[in-house]
Amino acid sequence: MPTYNNRDFLNRISQLESSGGQNINHPQVQQGLQAGTTAIGKYGMMPNTVKELVNRRRIRGTSTPELQDLGNMPPDQMKKYIEANPQLEEELANELANKVIVRQQGDPDRAAYSWKQGDNLKPSEISDDDLNNNPYVQKFRNLNKMLQTPGGNPQEEQEDDNN
Repeated sequence: MPTYNNRDFLNRISQLESSGGQNINHPQVQQGLQAGTTAIGKYGMMPNTVKELVNRRRIRGTSTPELQDLGNMPPDQMKKYIEANPQLEEELANELANKVIVRQQGDPDRAAYSWKQGDNLKPSEISDDDLNNNPYVQKFRNLNKMLQTPGGNPQEEQEDDNN
């Protein structure tokens, strides 16, 4: 099973969620806990997830006034603010990526499933059937096959060649 750092994982997630940031006009969620909201930015983070990340920072004592303001914004304003502040989007996405990768014990397929289905899922809550039949995970796996080279990440190899 391949292992990823956050950058590799987030690169794949951004490809799935927004074609690498090319299409951030996500559809509005029609049902469930997120109904009436839309995903945010190139990683497709949901407003409730952003609020949870902000709250965890507050509990750890690592929040900032900017994050506290963000956590209190209505979803549409939060979306505009994050999309206008790419560094903040990267910071939040990195934190979420670390959370799902660690929680899913380094399994990138389970981390991708958790990214899409709920970042608080425990590994035991994701059956092999759920994982193998999930269209998002199937796309994630196909993307991995396209991006894999014998030496690792093709982008890293290209960067190495330029140094």
